[in-house]
Amino acid sequence: MLRRPRARGRAGRILPAAAVLLLLAVACAPSVPAAGPAASSSAAAPRRAAPAGAAPPALRPVTMVLSWVGYQPHHQAFWIAKQRGWYAEQGLDVTLQDSRGYTQVMQYLVAGQTEFGLVGASSLVQAVAKQNVPLTMVALYQQKENNSLRYFQSSGIQTPKDLEGRTAGLVAGTIQELLLPAFGKAAGFDASRVDIVHVDIQTSMRSFSSGQFDVTNGAVGAVDDVLFERQGKPVGNFVYADYLPLLGPGIVVTNKMLAEQPEVVGGFVKATQRALEYMVKSPREAVTEAVGIIKENVKESPEAEPLIEASLAAVPSLMVSKSTEGKPLGWSSAEDWRQMIVLLQQYDQLPRVPTPDELFTNRFVE
Repeated sequence: MLRRPRARGRAGRILPAAAVLLLLAVACAPSVPAAGPAASSSAAAPRRAAPAGAAPPALRPVTMVLSWVGYQPHHQAFWIAKQRGWYAEQGLDVTLQDSRGYTQVMQYLVAGQTEFGLVGASSLVQAVAKQNVPLTMVALYQQKENNSLRYFQSSGIQTPKDLEGRTAGLVAGTIQELLLPAFGKAAGFDASRVDIVHVDIQTSMRSFSSGQFDVTNGAVGAVDDVLFERQGKPVGNFVYADYLPLLGPGIVVTNKMLAEQPEVVGGFVKATQRALEYMVKSPREAVTEAVGIIKENVKESPEAEPLIEASLAAVPSLMVSKSTEGKPLGWSSAEDWRQMIVLLQQYDQLPRVPTPDELFTNRFVE
C-alpha cells in the first residue's frame, strides 16, 4: 500500500526561495529518529552468503518517496520492480511513499526520513545552487521534463505565437511561469504579451475547463488530457523540453548514503534499471502491467484505461534522447546538465553555479 505523508506542498515545481530555506532549516536541525516507514531503515552491514541450509538473510527495508501520488508515468518502473521481486533480488524490501512534490521529497531526504527520492533535475540544480543541499542524482528516469502549457484546441491556438494576447492561469513558482520568457525566446513569441494570473493547483483545472483563462500548467502523460478528450474537448500541449534543455526527474540520494552505502544504492538502481528497460522495449505491456499494480495499491489512482492511454504519451518518448543513444537507461549527459544549469542561471537568482559533477553520477548505471 502506498503510504501518505502528512506534510503538504506542490507537485512538479522548481523550488521557490522559501521552500529552499525550509530545506536548509531541515538540514541544520538536530538529528531525530525518522518517522514512518523510513524509521526502520537504519544502516545495515553488507550481506554475506548464508551457510548451506540456513535461512536466507532478511531483506533490508528502504523507502522510495515519489514526487506526488504514485500513479504517474515516471513512477511506474518502481511499482514494476517491486512487484516482480527485482528489489528483493538485490536484498531490498522497498516501501513506496507518495509526497506533495519535489520540495517535500528533498526535505525527507535531507532529514534522513527516506533513503531514495524522485526529484526533478532542475529542482536539484536550484537546491544545490542556493543552499548546498547534500544530494546527488544516481539515475535519470526521464531524459526530458514533461512540463507544458496546456490549451484547448477549440481556442484557436495552434502555434506558440498564438499565445500572444492570451491569458495564462499558472501556479506561482512553477517552471511554466519561471521559464515562460525563455520559452518565448526559443519558440519565437513575445512572452511579455501573455497575461499571467496565478491560480491554485487544486482548482486550476476547473477554472481552465470553464474558460477563465486560455492556457494553464500541463504535463505530458497527464490523465486530465485524456479525460478532456473524452468529453469532446481535445487539448494541445506546448512541451517546454521540446524547446529548452530541461532534464526530467531521477533517483536522488544523500551524499552520506552515497559514500557509506554504495551497495544499497547500486542494488536499488540496478533493479529499477531492469524495469526501465522493460518499459522502453515493451511500453504498452509494461504500462498495462504497472497500472494493474497501481490499481491494487493506490486508492487515488484514476480508472485504468485512461491512465494507460495517458501514460503512453510519456512512455517511452520522455525516457530516451539523442544524447543517450547507445547508453544504459538511467545514464545522463554532462553536457545536457551544463545547458540546463546555464538556462536556470539566466532566469533564476542562483547565488552560485554548481557543476554537473556536483549534481549527478553515472557510476551506478554504466
